[in-house]
Amino acid sequence: MKLAYIVNINIGDKTARSVQVEANSKSFYKSLGNDFKLHSVAHGNLPFAKSVYVFKQRIEKSRIRRVVFHSIVGFRMLFMDRNTVIYSRNLSVLAIATVLKFSVVWEIHDSISIINKRMLNVV
Repeated sequence: MKLAYIVNINIGDKTARSVQVEANSKSFYKSLGNDFKLHSVAHGNLPFAKSVYVFKQRIEKSRIRRVVFHSIVGFRMLFMDRNTVIYSRNLSVLAIATVLKFSVVWEIHDSISIINKRMLNVV
C-alpha cells in the first residue's frame, strides 16, 4: 500500500497542527518507507516530503493560497499510482481525490460545517 498525506500547512511551524502532522508523518514513514509521501506547503526538510508550493509571505488563509494548493495537488494526483491511499485533514483534498477514484481517509479536526456537509456527499 502507498500512502500520500496531503495537508495545506507549513511543516516546521511551531503550531500544534504542524507538530502533529510532522510526528504522524515520521511514524508513517517508519512503517511504510518509500511508499509514504507527505505533500505540504513547506516541508521542513523532511526526506519523505514534497512541497506543494512554498509561499514567501504568510498568507495562511487566503483564497490565493487555497486555489494554488488545490490546483497543484489535483494536478499531482493525476500522475499518482491509483493504488495510493490519500490521507488528509482537508476534506476538499479528499473530494478531489474521490473524483479521481482514489481511496481516501479523512483525519477530522474541523466541525462539520455547511461546506463540509456538501463535500461529504461527494466523498
